[in-house]
Amino acid sequence: MAANGKRLAVAVLLTLVVGGLGANWLGQSLRRAPEPAVLREAIEVTVPEGLSARKIAQLLADEGVVASATRFEVEANRQQLAADLKAGIYVFQPGASVADVIAILAEGPARQATYRITLIEGLWVEEILQELSDNSPHSVESYRQALLDGSVTSTLLPQPPTKVNDWEGLLFPDTYEFFEKATPAEVLGKLAAEMEKKVEGINWERIEALGLTRYQAITIASLIESEAKLDEDRPLISSVIYNRTLDGQGLYIDATIIYALQRRGIALTDLDKELDSPYNTYKWKGLPPTPIGSPRLASLQAAAEPASTGFFYYVLCTPEGKHCFCDTLECHNQKVQEAKNAGIL
Repeated sequence: MAANGKRLAVAVLLTLVVGGLGANWLGQSLRRAPEPAVLREAIEVTVPEGLSARKIAQLLADEGVVASATRFEVEANRQQLAADLKAGIYVFQPGASVADVIAILAEGPARQATYRITLIEGLWVEEILQELSDNSPHSVESYRQALLDGSVTSTLLPQPPTKVNDWEGLLFPDTYEFFEKATPAEVLGKLAAEMEKKVEGINWERIEALGLTRYQAITIASLIESEAKLDEDRPLISSVIYNRTLDGQGLYIDATIIYALQRRGIALTDLDKELDSPYNTYKWKGLPPTPIGSPRLASLQAAAEPASTGFFYYVLCTPEGKHCFCDTLECHNQKVQEAKNAGIL
């Protein structure tokens, strides 16, 4: 009986030891079990030409490619690769190390089929869609559909778009590079996002104090774009538009009628100026219902910061595109006659 009791005691002791180790191992295994993987999308970044290593570092941090712009810049300098970082379109995998990102940028973008397109300032939205179609694998209709089916959005839209020209003035003119595989929605989304970014970077406090919305200011920017030839004139033309609008006067801007007719390069007739259209600023006071083209950054800034003047009139007065400004109709008529005599008008 004593021997059997001893064997039983040993068996119980072994069970307790092994059982304890098993429980401890199991507990550690449960505690160390990895969290379920969260799938994150690859990050596409366009690095423009001419950016310094510091600006590239900040761009990558803003896009979420690296956690610290400073760390990236320091490491690029340490590896003596800061001057070798190349422009182009890159696709980075989430979680890539700083060293990996530097190596990729130093090697240059992968050889993928891309196309580049320059959209000049002042284009109408239909002209933008035609330019995109002429330089990409997609039809104009596919771009139109993307603007209207909810695939492309913008915080600048005053209401959901029901027709293409509801997007007028909200696609920023610039030079872009796209992968050939980019969809119409991705292409247009880039243009819309760029306009949002430009608008967000401007101080609109002065305009909002006048009771105007940013969308109305963008409309004014599009009018400035259609009228100004020189950057120095933009804030002055802006002041005339604001002065006339706030004074309840008509704007009398030919470009709004040309936009309504959708016919460039025409000389307006007196009959054209009787056109029954909300874009006819000879017939209706106030701003047109939408912008009349895509304004450049300088026009947006001029709309946000009009010069403080008493001007209500302007006319082209030099061959280089300079305008002359007046506060009275008598002064304006004199400047118009001088421009005609000089063969400018």
